[in-house]
Amino acid sequence: DISAFGAQLSGAVSISGNSLELITSANLAEEADVRFTIRGVKAPAIAGRTGTFQIRTVSSDGREIDVDLDVEALTTLPGDMDVTASLSSRVAGATSTLLITGIVQETLPPGAWFEVDFPPGALLPDSSATQEVLNGATVSYSLGGSVAVVTPVHGSAMLDAGAVISMSFARLRNPQVAGDYEYKVRSMVSVPSVLTTGISTDVLMVKSVIDEAVITLRITPGPLASMEVLSAETAGGNVGFRGAMRVRFRVSNPVPADGAVEITFPSGVFDVSSVVSATFKAARSHAAHVVYADGSTCVDVEDNNVTISRTSGVPVGTGVLMEVEVSTVQVVGFVGTAGTVVIRTTTKDGVSINLDSTPFTVSLHGVLAQLTIDADVFLAGTRVPALDMTFYTANAIPPSGVIVLLLPAGAAIDPSSLSCSLGISGELPSPVSTTQGLVAGEL
Repeated sequence: DISAFGAQLSGAVSISGNSLELITSANLAEEADVRFTIRGVKAPAIAGRTGTFQIRTVSSDGREIDVDLDVEALTTLPGDMDVTASLSSRVAGATSTLLITGIVQETLPPGAWFEVDFPPGALLPDSSATQEVLNGATVSYSLGGSVAVVTPVHGSAMLDAGAVISMSFARLRNPQVAGDYEYKVRSMVSVPSVLTTGISTDVLMVKSVIDEAVITLRITPGPLASMEVLSAETAGGNVGFRGAMRVRFRVSNPVPADGAVEITFPSGVFDVSSVVSATFKAARSHAAHVVYADGSTCVDVEDNNVTISRTSGVPVGTGVLMEVEVSTVQVVGFVGTAGTVVIRTTTKDGVSINLDSTPFTVSLHGVLAQLTIDADVFLAGTRVPALDMTFYTANAIPPSGVIVLLLPAGAAIDPSSLSCSLGISGELPSPVSTTQGLVAGEL
């Protein structure tokens, strides 16, 4: 499909290889503005610069009039490669195997090979290609930097359209920060550079892309190990505790010197509205169990989330023990109240590195203070006229709470004459309801 502006075409078109000859039906004036639109041209199979176009005007008997042999080159993009990729593990920092499978769309030229680009740091000294199936061809491979090269051995099977591609790479290390990462697969071939430069004297060979696929795989945060959440005074956190809470764990991926630790405390168990400061500590080596202060921090509190951002210090390596102490945290749950503490380490931009959780249960009760019990007469076997008990509450008792008095062994209660009264903070005692068994005052 050819149309022209500034010229009249007779409709005769001659095609020879990659050359078109368009026949004009009238004279073209000097300095005429001519534009041709040609549809149905197929781009070169090799991506990159196309090399220069050449245009000639020729008389009807074949003599050249005007020529331009160095018209601007164009750039072609790689074709789409039909492949998929999967990782045996998508956990940050984990050792994994990458499997690539697909189908050749168009027959590849002799000498073609495949390259796979990995995220930085994925290829380790002991990484290897464990399986290569390229239409039955015998292959060789090399790994270097972040690129794997898989090459069919000369003289083996051709990579025809419809050929099966299957490549597997083992002992890879996943990126150590969670996020989306690109794995690129492309078919390549060496071509004379004259095809891309258009310079006839250029005799070098250059690598060019034929087809390419970019596959995005999501990496999830790595786990934490040896997690503990404990108060600065007790191992379990007692009812009403108010002070510093310590969180200890070992990281599976490094935490940068400007990284952060985010702790989500369970509501109904902790109140973090009074948190104003935090300290950051880390061990000096992978196997050490003792931590030391490491740099300064700033703290941000939002709802039940406490974020401790490092403002100085050194990076913390894989497997190293870390400890964060947050002040001031209050335990608001009662004995048996349970929840989950979520801990996340991040980059300074909030991208997850490690993520894990640990259960926490309030296991220790508070202690009543200044407890006294008095009786008017306390003779063995006799009824006590009045039993007075006073104490100081360490923690608030909620509405509908219960005060339980367990009498000594052998003591008995006479329901027919039982009455109770309760006074709080100097108020005059007032009658309260009772239940048989233990004497209970309902507030």
